[in-house]
Amino acid sequence: MIVSPLVLSIWPLQSGAIEEPVKLRWFDGLVTVLAFAVIAALLMAEKGLYSGVQIRPMWMFPLLLYAAARVTPRMTTFVLVLFAAVLLFTAENGQQPFGELSIRETVLQVQQLLFLMTITSFGFASLLASCVPMRESLRLVCRRAPWSSVRQ
Repeated sequence: MIVSPLVLSIWPLQSGAIEEPVKLRWFDGLVTVLAFAVIAALLMAEKGLYSGVQIRPMWMFPLLLYAAARVTPRMTTFVLVLFAAVLLFTAENGQQPFGELSIRETVLQVQQLLFLMTITSFGFASLLASCVPMRESLRLVCRRAPWSSVRQ
């Protein structure tokens, strides 16, 4: 579910297809720093705790949805792969990211979270990507309509 979109996102776009660059804002940098802080905390946590504070992998979920909303589906795939790699690394090395659970329960929790993050982020990113052409066509119609007050 993650590898196929990653391979397809590396594939070149169709000839003539132009992907608009994303205009990054200052708060995008703030969210990126926050994402790396969550990743660092997850990597340093043992049994879901870091210095007595609960660190759960679910903290990556809102950051992934933010990435799906702000960047292209291609970049959302790369963010998802990064988060999945961190989650799999912590689970594989016995850090028990979901707390003191059996190995079987930890594997199930990892699979459920990866499934949830994948389906939600890809669905959200594709939905928002499909809205961009509609928004542009509406802007063109509004410019041409004589009754419209929108002029650009």
